[in-house]
Amino acid sequence: MIHTASLACANPLALGEDIRQLLEGGIFTLHLDLMDGHHVPGLGFSVETIAEIHRCFPQAELDAHLMVTNPEHYFEPLARAGVAWLSLVPQTLADPAAGLGRIRELGMKAGFVLTLDRSVEDVTPLLPLADLAVVMSIPAGGYGRAFQAEAYNRIAALGALREENGFSYLISVDGGVTPENSLACRRAGADMLVQGVFTIFRQPQGIRQACLDYIRHMKESEACNCN
Repeated sequence: MIHTASLACANPLALGEDIRQLLEGGIFTLHLDLMDGHHVPGLGFSVETIAEIHRCFPQAELDAHLMVTNPEHYFEPLARAGVAWLSLVPQTLADPAAGLGRIRELGMKAGFVLTLDRSVEDVTPLLPLADLAVVMSIPAGGYGRAFQAEAYNRIAALGALREENGFSYLISVDGGVTPENSLACRRAGADMLVQGVFTIFRQPQGIRQACLDYIRHMKESEACNCN
C-alpha cells in the first residue's frame, strides 16, 4: 500500500516544513498537480518548484499528475526535475499510447488518468502500457470536494482487468479520500491513495501526527478485515 500526499493541500507559505512533517509521519510519496489554467481551472506546481523539492528532499518519491493542454512539452523537463511517476490525461494527446511510451523512455513510470467523464472502456487499450492507473474520484482541478462513489466500480473494473490479463499497473485513487472510504478503495483493488484535507492536512493534531494516525488506522482496519 502506497500512501501519497497531495501537496496542493499543503500550506504554500510553509511548503518545506509541511514536506518535512509528511516524511516524519511516514509518507514518502508526494503527489504534485501541474495545471495550466486551460485544460482545467487553476494553476498547479511549476517544473522549477518540483525540481527544488527533489533537490531539498531527495528521499521523497515524486508523483506528478499532468492536467495541461500540451502534456508532451512537460515530459523531458519533469524527468530532469526528478519525477518518478508521471500521469497524463489521455484525451489531451492525439496518441496517448505514444505518450506513455515516451514517459517510460525518459526513465519515469507512466500513468494515465481516468477522469469522471470517461469510461474504463475508453482507457482499455492503454492498460498493457501503463505502470499506474489514476482513478479520479472528484472533478479534476480542485480539492476538498466530496468523494464520488462511482469510483469504487471503476477501481474494481481496473482491478479485474489487471487480474484477467496479467497486467502490472498499480491503481491510484485521487480526490476526496477519507479514513472512512479508504478501506473500501483498498477492498475494490486500489494500491495508492492520494491523501489531502480529509486525512492529513488541516487536521488539529498537525500533519506529522495525522499521517501517523491515518497509517495506523489503515493497518488496523486491514488487519481486522483479514481476520
